[in-house]
Formats: sequence, structure tokens, C-alpha cells
Amino acid sequence: MASQATAIEVGTRKEVAVQSLNPAPGVIESYVSLYSPLPASVGAHPEACDWISYMRYRDAKGPANSSDADIVYTAQPGLRGASMTYDILARQVVQKAAAAGKHVEFWSMSRRGTCLVDRTGLDAGLAQRDYHVAIDYYYKGKIIDGKKFAGFLKGPQIGFLKNIDGVQVLKDWRLAMTEGLPDPAVRARKLICGGQSMGGWLTGLFIGWDFDGDPTTTDDAGYKNCRAYFAHESFIHTDPADLSEKPVLGGIVGGIGNLLNTSLGALLTNTELMPALDLGVVITPETWFLFNLTALAAYLEPDAESDLLRQLPHTPNLDTTLKVFLSSSYLQFTTGIPDVRSFRYTNEALLGALFDNNSQILGLLHAGVGSFGGGPVKDKTFPIPSQLGSLPLVGPLLEQILHTNTDRKAAPMNPFVLTTWRNYRQIPGRFWYGGEYTTPDDESVDIHDYARTMVEGPASHADIYVSMATVLDNLYFLGPRHGKFENLRYRNAATLRPRDITYGEHGEIQRVTSALDPFITILNPDDPFYATNAVVFKGFHHLDITGGAPIQNDGQPEKVSQNLVQFGIANTSN
Repeated sequence: MASQATAIEVGTRKEVAVQSLNPAPGVIESYVSLYSPLPASVGAHPEACDWISYMRYRDAKGPANSSDADIVYTAQPGLRGASMTYDILARQVVQKAAAAGKHVEFWSMSRRGTCLVDRTGLDAGLAQRDYHVAIDYYYKGKIIDGKKFAGFLKGPQIGFLKNIDGVQVLKDWRLAMTEGLPDPAVRARKLICGGQSMGGWLTGLFIGWDFDGDPTTTDDAGYKNCRAYFAHESFIHTDPADLSEKPVLGGIVGGIGNLLNTSLGALLTNTELMPALDLGVVITPETWFLFNLTALAAYLEPDAESDLLRQLPHTPNLDTTLKVFLSSSYLQFTTGIPDVRSFRYTNEALLGALFDNNSQILGLLHAGVGSFGGGPVKDKTFPIPSQLGSLPLVGPLLEQILHTNTDRKAAPMNPFVLTTWRNYRQIPGRFWYGGEYTTPDDESVDIHDYARTMVEGPASHADIYVSMATVLDNLYFLGPRHGKFENLRYRNAATLRPRDITYGEHGEIQRVTSALDPFITILNPDDPFYATNAVVFKGFHHLDITGGAPIQNDGQPEKVSQNLVQFGIANTSN
């Protein structure tokens, strides 16, 4: 890897118009890149990593200059997310604001790790309308335009990621804000900052940050850039338990937080054991990218029988991952009988099996995208039987331990019968004995359009190389005050601006915050961890908040975007 060697001025902006596979009426999309070279201390890295980027969505009838917009929203994606995770919501925000007489923009950020994503096979597969082109590139050594896939990177290959921490994310985000809206007064009036899942946590870190490190100045404070904040399936706090105001307890807990951050950072990142989030199996860069390949097949040939499972090689990661996600019982998971790869799915049904809340076991990957069709389906009892998960106390405890939830799960019964997919407006799905495992109220995402966001370039949907240094910096919630967290100075920043907190009824974060709130409220009664004025969207899951289809099953427009538009209008002024 080599650092940028050409003479490019810092802050150089490149903006490329995006021709979407499914254009949104009245919305102009572009991909913005800003040159911001990483310091030499970061280590060798690809030249592409010296640029930060975001997707820009704006009103076709509005001003071309961002500073002239009525409102600008800027968002950080969740843990494994990149710019395209906000695509569906961002479009609707622009459209609904225009209908309300406001010209707004939405900037959906990417983090530096996306510079490592090799889109060659995805782009070639889209161009040739054949997902096998991508499989051949990523798994069979096919060369495209003189380029051969280098494999999924790990260890020393991506060692520089150990220096792409939360602080770097904050600096990159601030550069995008100040370049796009140079006047601080304009940012203070028009810019609304937030994010989804981990993006909300990063917002809390951003607003509390002292960017010049001088405690005697406040004009550089993170919160001064934002007129208001929003969090989707998340929360915005800089010091949830108010530990900075408790010298003894705060010092002890904060010291533990700082020790954990530095010791885990030294072990996992500085040793290059895990510069990116990679557990070896299941939670790996390859797994995140597998979703993209599945989405490519689902987008191009939704109703065709998939051969993706049989085309993929047998490796410890792929074999384990597919068994974890697709096994219907502990017996099938442990014995491999019947082999999960032997089941027949349409391409869209396979994507649904990996993402729908009634099949995927990881709650952070849940979306209400429809239900199985075709062959008969049965109760999925792995890893938590529905009957056990519904028990008081036991179910919620298992949810937190396994980070899943106890939505009724279903899986195909017969590997010889083709399993198809019913989109979110074609449900309900039924078990073989006739009982329903979902209702129209719990399905809200158009699987075909969601597949588009996972494959459409030039931006990425997933940050497959999630920096562990950034993940570890979320330990700021424990209140560390030393080392890199010394500049987390404005610990009351979350209360200085209006906040719009939104949860899905079946989302992960609402359960966590509501469970912790009674304990944290004892320490910080003036700023509850669980926002009492949070808006909870009925039937929505973790990914539905940013991916809900424009028209829902009740025939009404999607409401998350409408809520954000109303919040923006109510809290900005020209």
C-alpha cells in the first residue's frame, strides 16, 4: 500500500452525479469526496483512504449551494453501515420536505474503512446483469479489467486501521460540515446532526468534543456545529450516568473505561490482531460482503432459483456462517443434516432468509422485508425456541445474552421444494400447519429496493472493514477523562440542543436503553438514558427505521422520514 503522492490540495472536492438504478422523483443524488490525507503516523495505506466521502441528496428544485438550503441533515451510519444505509430514508426526507415547501439536503457519511471495499465484481455484475460475474471475481479468480481480487483483508494487511479511531471519524465529519457549510453561523442555524445505531453514539462523542483542545475556547466545540440532533434506533449522550460530576465514582468507572480502551486497543489493534472487526467466523468482512453478493442476485434475478449457496466455496467461515444463519434447529446446526446449502431458494428468498426478522437470528440485522412462500415452513428453534423466548424474564434475558430477539422464526422444511419470497405487501406468511408467524403491521421494507441500496455504487452500503479502534471508542460512555478522551469536554452537550430520538417497536436499542434506564437515572435524573419523549414506530425493527418503504401496509406514507422533516422544520430558522 502506498500513501497519496500526488500534489492535491487539502480539502479538494470532487462531486460525481449518481445515476440511480431506481431514481427518486425530485431528488438529485451525488457522491462527494474530500481530500484529507491521513498523517504519516497512520502507516501505509491505499491512496483511496486519503479521501472522505458521503452521499448528498438534494431537492431538484432547490439551490445548488448547500448553504442556501433551508435545512441540511448529516448522518453517521450504524456499526457495519456506510452511506447507502440511509438512501431510502434520505430520499423521502428530501421529497417530504419539498412537499412542505422546504428545500433540504441530506448527507449520509461513510467512514474511512470503506476505502478498502473492492466493488469491481459488483459493478461488473450489475453492468452485465449477471451475478455470476461477481461470484467468479470474488471466489474463482476471474480477472476483470486487469484486476484480480486480493481477498478479504486482515491483520497486517489493514494494520493502519488501528489509527482510524473515533477521533478520526469526528475530524472527518467536521471537515465535511465545514467544507459544505463554511459559515459557522449557517451551520448553527441549519445543520441537524445524527445517526443510526452506532452513528447516534458517535454523534454524542462529536457534540461533546473540544476540537482545538483548548478549554478556554468554545467556538470549536462540536455541538456548536449543530442546530439539533437526531438518533435512529439509537440515543445521543455524552455522559449518560453524569459521571463527570461525581469525582469518586466517576473517577473509578472512568478509569476502568480508559484502561479498557487502551488495553483492548493495544491487544486487538496495535498488535494488528484485529484492526477491523473480525471474529474469524460469522462476524467477518467476508460475511458482510456475502450480503452484498446475495443482494446482487436478488436484485438482478429475484424470482430465479439461486445457485449462490452451491457456488460459494467451503471454508470455515462460510460454512459456519451459513449454518448459524440458516439452520432451523440445534440438530441441523450440529449435524449438518440436512445441509443448509441443499435447500432451494429463489435469490430474493435467500436474501430474505438472511435479513428478515422472522429468520435472521441477529437483531442488529433485522428488517421486516416480507415472508417465505412456495414450500412449507416450520418453527425455527435455533438458537431460541419461540416458546422459550416468550416466557417472562427468561426471554428478555436470552435476548440480551445472545443479542437476538424472540420474534417468531420460520425456516423452510423441505430442501427439495423451491422456497420463494413474498414482499412486504404480500404477507402474511404461514407455517405448514396454518398458523401465521407475522402480520402486515410487522413488515415495512421493500426487499427489492433494499437490495438495490446494497449493490448500487459508487458508495457502499456496508463498511465491511469496521475499525475496531472506532468500536472501542464507544467506551466513552463509561466516562473516561484521560488520554484520548481528555477532549471530551462538553459533557452536557446533549442537553444543549433539541433531540429527536426514534426507536422501532421491535428494535434492539429500545430494549437496551429501557433496561438500563432505571439504574442510570439514579445517577443522572435530569437526563434519562431512555428518552421519555422518544417516538416509537409500531412494527419497525432495527433496520426498518432507515429502510421503510414510502408506502406502508396500512396504505399510509412512511412516518420516520416525516417525523424527521417535521423536527427539522420546527427547530431551524433562516
